[in-house]
Amino acid sequence: PGLARFSDGPWYAWADPNKSLSDQEEQWDESLEYLAKFCMQHGPFDGVYGFSQGAAVITNFSHPKIWKERFQLKHCPWKFAILACGGASQYLTIKRGGTTLAMIEVPSFHIFGKRDHIFVDSKRIAEFWDPSQKTTHAHGRGHEIDMQMHTREMEMMVKLNNFLDGQLSSKKYGSFPNLSLPKFHLMGYSFGGTR
Repeated sequence: PGLARFSDGPWYAWADPNKSLSDQEEQWDESLEYLAKFCMQHGPFDGVYGFSQGAAVITNFSHPKIWKERFQLKHCPWKFAILACGGASQYLTIKRGGTTLAMIEVPSFHIFGKRDHIFVDSKRIAEFWDPSQKTTHAHGRGHEIDMQMHTREMEMMVKLNNFLDGQLSSKKYGSFPNLSLPKFHLMGYSFGGTR
């Protein structure tokens, strides 16, 4: 909803909330299969970014129950995750609370929107990640990461820069004063950074 103001589409979802619950679960399973094939073909990756349902897909796939046990990968396909305005926690196939499997032991950066209609869901998703490797920030907006956030949310940008510097310090990328990222490949799309 709301994307038509910015783009003609098409738009995609990992699972369509307008479908029946059984159809949604089937779509979620197909999404995990797609992601596994993509990672086997193109990975491994330094990091991954997930927004909304993407944050839930990344959370699910980052758990060894999925990447190791289900898909027989030797390692998690990424070394860190950035998750923004997470939603769709109902699709997660890993348990939470008293019956939680081990926490996800991948460094993570979680961005919440204080006015996000699914703020609670975003917090639920963050609970799966190891607190000792987790950084969080709540911005003042809703279910969005807009193009001006880097000028409005300076505290978040400092935290994000520090997180990325910490994750990529062993690489030859240098620091990220302007979030100029190295070239990376994400879910079928290539992005080139400036250096």
